[in-house]
Amino acid sequence: MCILLFVLLTTSISSSPSSGSATEALLEWKASLRNNSLLPSWTKMANGNSISCKWEGISCNKAGVITIINISNVDLQGNFLNGSIPSTIGALNNLRDLKLGSNQILGSIPMEIGNLTHLDDQLMLDLSENNLNGSLPASIGNLSNLKYLYLYSNSLFGSIPMEIGCLTNLYELQLSHNLLTGPIPPEIGKLANYLSGIKMENNSLTGPIPPEIGNLSNLNFMSIYLNSLSGSIPMEIGYLTNLHVLIILWGNLLTGPIPPEIGNLSFTYNQLLSGQFPPDINNFTKLQSLQLGHNHFSGYLPQHICNIAPLVNYSIASNRFIGSIPKSMRNCTNLVRLRLDNNHLTGNISEVLGVFPNLNYIDLSYNQLFGEVSHNWGKCPQLTSLRISGNKISGRLPPEIGDSTQLQNLDLSSNLLQGQIPREIGRLSSLLTLNLNDNQLSGTIPKEVGLFSQLLHLDLSMNNLRGSVPKQLGSCKNLIYLNLSKNRFGGSIPVEIGNLLFLQMLLDLSGNLFTREIPLQIGSLDMLTNMNLSHNNLSGLIPSSFAHLLSLTTIDISYNELEGPIPDNQAFRTATMAAYIHNKGLCGNATGLQPCISPSTQKQSPKGTPKAVVLTVSLVAALLLILFAFLGTSAFFRRRTRCTKEDDGPIEQQRRDLFTIWNYDGRITYEDIIEATEQFDPKYCIGMGSHGSVYKAELSSGQLVAVKKFKNEISDEETFRNEILMMTELAHLKPLALQENTWVSLVFSPCPKDPSLWHDDGETIVV
Repeated sequence: MCILLFVLLTTSISSSPSSGSATEALLEWKASLRNNSLLPSWTKMANGNSISCKWEGISCNKAGVITIINISNVDLQGNFLNGSIPSTIGALNNLRDLKLGSNQILGSIPMEIGNLTHLDDQLMLDLSENNLNGSLPASIGNLSNLKYLYLYSNSLFGSIPMEIGCLTNLYELQLSHNLLTGPIPPEIGKLANYLSGIKMENNSLTGPIPPEIGNLSNLNFMSIYLNSLSGSIPMEIGYLTNLHVLIILWGNLLTGPIPPEIGNLSFTYNQLLSGQFPPDINNFTKLQSLQLGHNHFSGYLPQHICNIAPLVNYSIASNRFIGSIPKSMRNCTNLVRLRLDNNHLTGNISEVLGVFPNLNYIDLSYNQLFGEVSHNWGKCPQLTSLRISGNKISGRLPPEIGDSTQLQNLDLSSNLLQGQIPREIGRLSSLLTLNLNDNQLSGTIPKEVGLFSQLLHLDLSMNNLRGSVPKQLGSCKNLIYLNLSKNRFGGSIPVEIGNLLFLQMLLDLSGNLFTREIPLQIGSLDMLTNMNLSHNNLSGLIPSSFAHLLSLTTIDISYNELEGPIPDNQAFRTATMAAYIHNKGLCGNATGLQPCISPSTQKQSPKGTPKAVVLTVSLVAALLLILFAFLGTSAFFRRRTRCTKEDDGPIEQQRRDLFTIWNYDGRITYEDIIEATEQFDPKYCIGMGSHGSVYKAELSSGQLVAVKKFKNEISDEETFRNEILMMTELAHLKPLALQENTWVSLVFSPCPKDPSLWHDDGETIVV
């Protein structure tokens, strides 16, 4: 890097405190930066002089010689600085600290760095978080006074040189996040005087853990996870009585049990592999954090682990532990994080979990636990994640859950929960994920769901929820995943779903009872990739706005009553026939669907197929009308004959009866009625009703009839028909209907059967 390069040149040119060469070189380098506002203190005074020892990142000794260059905290991002460390690094024999971390230094570490033999005992060599590559030079072992060596977060490769054992004054060795290979050199055991920390995680180290590590009696923390170390854990680790942080196994190939000697440690962080807890684990009086996750441990959990140790972090996730959670877990009141998920634990969680005022995260998922969701979770004010999915938890969701106002993740899916979702859940305004799917919940979604302004993931699928989906759901505008499938929701899909503009991963409303048309507002969800509306009672056309769903990759609208063309976009065109089956009549450019008939296609020449189809349909319809007319006439003959036979009067008189259907002339009878009632004079009125008035009329034939004249508003046939049906229940009257201009009348004559409705146009309807 240019920073390092100019310092090397400056120091090699002159080490005299009075020389201005170093100052000029620093200023020249600053001028080359793309952002000249950086390092504002690096400037000349008004008289042309400068005091470089007072510049940012520069320190000098009493003689004015630069001894420290520290620009690790100077923001040089955006200048795209590059360059390598020159071999002239060895000329910086006055430096105590060299801090060039968090820059973009390229190339390898030169072997000449080992020539800095005159460094005093305060030296820190920090080249971390750069782009260094190559191997670690063996000459680094010459820096016998070095106290802090930070080379982490580069791309160094090769093995760790055994000369590392010569750094006998080293306090911290950090080589993590590189590409180092080979074994951990046993010479590391020679750093017993001062070494307090080793970090070698996230490399590709192989071989066993050297037992010589047991010599590092001052070691406080050791991190060697995410390598390819193999073999067993050496018992000599038990000699590290000052060790507080031990991160060993995660991401390695270590085998075997935890050695019994490890019980002598007062450590806080463990990740080991197989076997059972050592018998004296309960004696770890300073144990604060125990992490054994993602291994093959088995057996029972220790019964008294919190009786004497202030356990804060307890994680045994993804192992093979069996049995119940010890009741002593109630004593772990200092717990901040608890993970017992993915084991084979059993028992009633209602009896073993108490109040944890500091608890931030708990995951008991995928065990065989039963019991109910405790109301005590509302007494955990720091709780942000509560996960108990994949168990046999039953009962109702307690309203006290709403008291955990810091809750961000609530996952109670795949249990046996019943009852309604409590309204108090709306108080969880910080929720990011809510998974209550695969339970037996009933009732409706509370309107308070609209208070989840930060919610990203909502899954209520596979329950017995019913009713309408509340429109307030549209207020959850940060949702990216929404699954309400396999419930009994009904009514219309709320148009407010279209407000969920960030919905991306899934919209699944399948397996419900939704009716009516699909809201066109759903076409606004242009980030949506997966949509399932299948197995409902949706009808009508698919909204044309769906053509704008360009991010959509999968679609399923099967088992509905949809019709018309499918939208013209990639998801609909590439969907299989299974996505469309069991609908009313979909068409379009997709496998298994008929092409749609456009208006222009319907206007083809007479030889075209559409007109031929229309002609055929018209002919069939005409034939059906003729057939129905014939059947209606035949039915009328049979009914009238039956009525005539049952009449007690003489046959000849019946033939002369004005109301015999075959002799009926609607206009003659109408005129007879007008004459007999003197144009419906009020003196012939014998009664009034809500729909009209009844008149007594004696016709010219001497026959006495009752006539009901309807008011003008009786215009629909259904009301007229209902009036006839009501009258047929009275005195075995036979009604005949007459319509003339703006009024309608019913004429009643004695006939015990077959009431008929007669219109002026000659159509008879048997009622």
